[in-house]
Amino acid sequence: VAVDGERLRVATGEARSKSLVFVWNLSDGAQLAEINVKGRHDKGISALGFSHDGSRLVSVGADDDNKIYIWDWAAGKEAKPLASEKGGRYRIVSV
Repeated sequence: VAVDGERLRVATGEARSKSLVFVWNLSDGAQLAEINVKGRHDKGISALGFSHDGSRLVSVGADDDNKIYIWDWAAGKEAKPLASEKGGRYRIVSV
């Protein structure tokens, strides 16, 4: 779970193989985005974080290589990773 710096949005990620990330409006609970990370985070999400301005979202997979992706979350289902990197062998639980 991650809350953006303005406390307007929250991101949640699934800890299972379906591997979806959601962004929600904190004031009314409306879903703002759904990002399918299947094929990138196949064992679920271990950490999420927003950029300082809230325009980007970082996701870390619970896979063996703890892969890290940066997303333009507002693109929703059409979102493609802006960048990625292997996180190493140790589990990442916060970004």
